[in-house]
Amino acid sequence: INKTDALKIGPGSGRITVTGNNFSNSYIGEGKVKRGTNDISASGITLNGTADVAISGNVFSSVQPQALMTGDSPSRRILFSNNVLTDVPTGGSGLQESRLQDNLTKEK
Repeated sequence: INKTDALKIGPGSGRITVTGNNFSNSYIGEGKVKRGTNDISASGITLNGTADVAISGNVFSSVQPQALMTGDSPSRRILFSNNVLTDVPTGGSGLQESRLQDNLTKEK
């Protein structure tokens, strides 16, 4: 569990596929957390100045502040689809020539 930038893809990186991952905090169900209440913060993916990235088939649950964050430099040609998002907003504002679609979402 990383509190910031569980995965960060930055300038000079591209043509990357992110699939089959679980980005989540320590929640295990029924109001319980695995590692204690001090370890409830977790983060998702941060993109900063990258291009040609496919993010599909991942689970994002209770990460903060969003599943997909963007940095200061715009990222383009990003596909964020077919992911499962629970108790987290999608995010991804500021992407160019990109698609965020067909994700299963359940917000609080």
